[in-house]
Amino acid sequence: MHTFDVLIVDEALLLNEKSGLFSNLGENQIKELINAARLTIFFLDESQRVTLKDIGSKQEIMRWAIEAGAEVEELTLASQFRCNGSDGYLA
Repeated sequence: MHTFDVLIVDEALLLNEKSGLFSNLGENQIKELINAARLTIFFLDESQRVTLKDIGSKQEIMRWAIEAGAEVEELTLASQFRCNGSDGYLA
């Protein structure tokens, strides 16, 4: 049984292996997010990796999805709309 129907994860690249204040809880954030919902959507841009602790790569998300037996559909975000976003930021 899933906790959520749909879970949207923005900036998925910034996920850590473990949850908690000290990164010491749970098994794997990607696995937990996939198992928490009937449908989990991950938004990521692999060129925005910030630290070595960031694990939300496309390859890692696919690995956990396959392990969970999830049906995977990969799409490319063709456009975006940001409220109060500046043209400089979008560029």
